[in-house]
Amino acid sequence: MRGQLVIGCYNAGEWNRTAHMLARAIEREPGFSPLYSSLAQMNNVVHFVQPGMFRDDSHVGRTLALAQRAVALDPRDSRAQLCLGWALAFCRRYSQAELHMEIACDLNSSDSWTLMSSAAFHAYNGDTGRALKQVMTSLELTLVPTLTHWQYLTNIRFLHGDYEGTIAAADRAQDGLVTILACGRRHCAIWAEPRRRNGMSPAFTPASAPPGLARPPRRRRKSAAGCCIFIRSAAPGCGSGCATASR
Repeated sequence: MRGQLVIGCYNAGEWNRTAHMLARAIEREPGFSPLYSSLAQMNNVVHFVQPGMFRDDSHVGRTLALAQRAVALDPRDSRAQLCLGWALAFCRRYSQAELHMEIACDLNSSDSWTLMSSAAFHAYNGDTGRALKQVMTSLELTLVPTLTHWQYLTNIRFLHGDYEGTIAAADRAQDGLVTILACGRRHCAIWAEPRRRNGMSPAFTPASAPPGLARPPRRRRKSAAGCCIFIRSAAPGCGSGCATASR
């Protein structure tokens, strides 16, 4: 629960402490799937949370191994399937990613967050119509949408070209807006590259958006922890890489 709270809030100051906590928990309970999916979830977004942290092939591969381990331990855990979908997306294996997004929604069709997160995937993948349908269902399933809900909705409407709706969602997204729009711009670049390579038009290009939205204002912040998160070799009984913090 503590890990999910930190992940949902994009709290850089608590990030490394949570990574240590989850790595120790895996050493104690190597057969508990949510520990692996939580670490995979953290590694999927660490480069957005920790300034100066960049993804590389090794990072992507080990994150995928964590997500695959989570699904192997509990294939009926919708959160594990969702994390595996995002890990595959970051590996640019979009067809496989879409399959696991669908499995996650089938397993837990009444979970607002599963629908919102997978909707973001579909938006980045160019199917904004499908994304918006899932968004409507997601919002109907929660009495009080979280700030993260509004942050994701901001991106989805932005990708759809609904700029008035983007502004309305951004007003509710509050402090997480700059981070989430930065995530969106990088996701768009990741998605567009292989589509161009295969002779397809990119699903979205940031240059097509109004200048005020395409380039969100930069805001400098000093991380309370002042360090980044890395993936180290497997702890005893893990069967795959675990995340830890390092200065």
